[in-house]
Amino acid sequence: MTALKDGLNKDERSWYLSLHRSLENLKKLRNTIEKEMLPEIAAEAKQGSATDLSLLSDLELALEIRQRQDRSSYWTERYWRDCIPFAHGIRLFGEVYNDLMVPGDPHEFVLLLRGENMLGIQRNKLIADLANMIRMAPELIDGLGTKNSNASEQALFNTAFDTLLEQYGSFFTAITANNKEKRALATKVILEYSKLRPSAMPYTHENITDVQNIFIEKCSLATSPVDGYELLDLARASYRIRDDDNIYLGRIEELATQAVAEGKCRLTSSNRFFHSSHTPEDIAKILEGKSETFEKNKVQDKNTDSSSSQMFKARQLLGQPASQGVARGIARVIKNTREISDFKVGEILVVKSIDPTMTFFAPLAAGIVEQRGGMLIHGAIIAREYGIPCITGIPQATLYIASGDTITVDGYLGIVTVDKATRDHKKS
Repeated sequence: MTALKDGLNKDERSWYLSLHRSLENLKKLRNTIEKEMLPEIAAEAKQGSATDLSLLSDLELALEIRQRQDRSSYWTERYWRDCIPFAHGIRLFGEVYNDLMVPGDPHEFVLLLRGENMLGIQRNKLIADLANMIRMAPELIDGLGTKNSNASEQALFNTAFDTLLEQYGSFFTAITANNKEKRALATKVILEYSKLRPSAMPYTHENITDVQNIFIEKCSLATSPVDGYELLDLARASYRIRDDDNIYLGRIEELATQAVAEGKCRLTSSNRFFHSSHTPEDIAKILEGKSETFEKNKVQDKNTDSSSSQMFKARQLLGQPASQGVARGIARVIKNTREISDFKVGEILVVKSIDPTMTFFAPLAAGIVEQRGGMLIHGAIIAREYGIPCITGIPQATLYIASGDTITVDGYLGIVTVDKATRDHKKS
């Protein structure tokens, strides 16, 4: 991409030519994502959610399961084809920023990207608003779902709660597809949020106006001038979509999960055999009466762990600083999505990588430690929005740290200090 074409002035800087071509490609991607892909996903999700699965016959439900699985696979492929490459807009902006500003911190450019009105932040604000209502009137949580309440506060709370599940229910579906359990989980999250300081709010662009103006000026005065406003706007869109696209995709995945959950519910109620290891296609076949091929004695328990226990101790673990700050607290190691429901406010979240479905728990964390990833993964982005210390790229962090350990997270240096690591850990 940086190669000079024949006939061009060799005095032109190769990075500027690369920047121009990259900008054009990214602008086209942005148009495709914002004007076509995301609206199509939203429309498809809205149409799918209007279907009452309980009214479908077994054969119709089997077909619905397959169709929803196909659409989920299609949009996942589009996500990797378009959305992931568009994240390069953040990286490109960082390269130009560092070239022109020469900052002491090579990650300083992220300051200009924080504060975007991401859907994940809107969701967390809705949870925070509900939590604030609980602080003022704790009895509201007991009246949740009450239809004959005359209290305007109760009605307002119930409406906001229903909006949370309607607009962002896909995040809870990753943990459970059962509507009753989903409501209970949402209630639990709200109660944890109510323990936070009311002032714990994400950043806004107002904090970085001076830095932005300096960057824009340097862009205009560069040897090969760059449209700083255009580059910054595109980078912010890239930063925002890096998180938003997963909410859109999650709505499609939720439809697929709900169809399979309905199928399993029917099989359970009619005493038809199925196993947790069965795929959606397996469930569809059983609904169609083609269950003879599934023999109980051939189903293996995939949870069997033959690995031996081994003691691991670590004093310090080194990773990449992804969000500045220092935090000390009790570690909560999350190895599967369902475990996130046990997370408590003030704990240090330790995971292989924060799944997009986990980000509504991030504001509760005093710090975040991730085994994989770098500056642009979901955990790092949400951590910077809330000013939570975050370190990424610590190999085997979930092996060397156990739930209950007291750890210190230094988001400036990228160092995790384990104050207590005396438990047995299974080698994974």
